[in-house]
Amino acid sequence: MSLILLLLLFVVGVAFAGPRSPRFSVRVEGGQHTLAIDAAGQVWAWGSNSAGQLGSGSFRPEDKPVAVSGLKKIVAVAAGRRHSLALGTDGRVWAWGAGQFGQTGNGSSDHFASQPLPGLVPLPVAIQAIAAGDHHTLARGVDGSVWAWGANDLGQLGDGGKLDSARPVKVKLKEPVEKIFAQGGRSGAVALDGNILSWGGVQQGRAEVLARKVSRQAAWFRKDLPPATVEALPALPAAPKATASVNAPTPPVSAKVLLPTASLKAAAQASVAPALSVPAPLPAMPAPVTSVLPSARPVSGAASSLPASREPVRVRGRVFMQGVGLSQGLAGVEVKAGNTDCAPTDNEGWFECRVSAGWSGTLRPRKAKYRFAPSSVSLDLVQADMDSQQYFTAVYEPF
Repeated sequence: MSLILLLLLFVVGVAFAGPRSPRFSVRVEGGQHTLAIDAAGQVWAWGSNSAGQLGSGSFRPEDKPVAVSGLKKIVAVAAGRRHSLALGTDGRVWAWGAGQFGQTGNGSSDHFASQPLPGLVPLPVAIQAIAAGDHHTLARGVDGSVWAWGANDLGQLGDGGKLDSARPVKVKLKEPVEKIFAQGGRSGAVALDGNILSWGGVQQGRAEVLARKVSRQAAWFRKDLPPATVEALPALPAAPKATASVNAPTPPVSAKVLLPTASLKAAAQASVAPALSVPAPLPAMPAPVTSVLPSARPVSGAASSLPASREPVRVRGRVFMQGVGLSQGLAGVEVKAGNTDCAPTDNEGWFECRVSAGWSGTLRPRKAKYRFAPSSVSLDLVQADMDSQQYFTAVYEPF
């Protein structure tokens, strides 16, 4: 009798225990929000959501982890003050949250901009590592290049100027790097030869707008790799010289992989990734594509011209209606891609445009009594379908 009673109590306890909280292999802290990755590569977020930095599609704060919409096979995350980033196994970067300085990299610098769902950042190379400062973002390519976007008032983008950029710009470096750092308004990197580079912030009363070498002891970052700032992937092969794809190993999602400088040097010289013990191979890494940035050049080995094919490609996005404590899709919004009319938004706020491959132009929503933030989004050299790429928030203005 007592055994049956114990079994009944156990069953009742399990029934009322509810679903288990996800177990995280990676966790980073932003200004007032937290990002984490579980063993399956799903991103979770909780905390403040004033700019949509939780990626839930709303602006409602969460005190418990919620899944970030639309992201799979993520191996690294980074969090700024009010923006978030994720890096996929395919080398693509996703961003969401505040974008008033261009830190989401979607081409809009509208001061009212916020992106409550992840959108792809157009980058000309596959990315291996990401980092986030307060209002700017860094990304390291497979070729050791560094790309930056967002606030640049302190020179943290390293392009020699102090103008914010809503699109990735290439940091002016004399040598490839193996690690990147970002904190506040400062940026840094470690070159393959171990030299530490720093730019941005305030050094002796002035901003450093270009990368410069600093001593390891005097560097503003005292540790080689702040875990909450950078999540690095294992080294991948250098960009191929032909259009053939490269089979890259799958990094274990549950680990933060840090390779020693010597290994990276050897890998760079041999153009072969270090061997890793992994459960399954990645899908073939696509060859680098021609840059979608207006001022960027094709990476080494990439095609120097657009594909001859002009088959239509699809651009999808979503329009939100923002209210007090409410964010939902807005139906019936007319969106134009240049001079082409797109299918109006459906009941959930989704619109769809068909443009020719290689199209460049502006997406612009139109509806009376609404102001949109951003008011428009520019796209350059669209060469493939872009699902869930751009988002607009509608603010009701009756007068």
